[in-house]
Amino acid sequence: MDLTNIELLKLQTSYMKDDPTTKALCVALDTELQTIVNSLTKILILSQVDSLEEEILDQLAEDLHIEWYDSTAAIAVKRALIKNSDKVHMYLGTPYAITQVVNDYLNHGTLQEWFEYGGSAYHFRVLTTAGDIADSDLVVKITRAINYSKNVRSYFDGFVAYNTHAALNSYTQLALQSYTHAQLAAGI
Repeated sequence: MDLTNIELLKLQTSYMKDDPTTKALCVALDTELQTIVNSLTKILILSQVDSLEEEILDQLAEDLHIEWYDSTAAIAVKRALIKNSDKVHMYLGTPYAITQVVNDYLNHGTLQEWFEYGGSAYHFRVLTTAGDIADSDLVVKITRAINYSKNVRSYFDGFVAYNTHAALNSYTQLALQSYTHAQLAAGI
């Protein structure tokens, strides 16, 4: 049965088809059923976020009122922001919402509240790897998104970038090698 073109009057018995009340009800219900069927096809779009084109994602973000959405972001980021928008809307103004937005943009990041690092009351910062926030445009975009998702009384102190263990380890090895070569060259 094709629900997009359903006509309830055709489903009635021949006696009921002649009844004026039945005719009126069928016409009225046909209109309502058509509205429901049309809304069902629109709902299915959310389950297909991973396969939607970028223009549709931008429109969908506008329709869903995702204020922290950035239309110039990478398509993977756009998809993550749309998928998680319900969770962020539900917990807007909480550390969870901020962390979710940061993770949608960076794939990881840790929110650190003021009492965890000795900052001023109601302040927070985000810890992430240095490579993730090397682009100043990205920092501006994420800061804007954080300001949309935080509560009004909280203040964002910024990002704290750290190196991963592997990056720090390779830096230490290079520094030791340079030091050793300098000692050898000097005859020490």
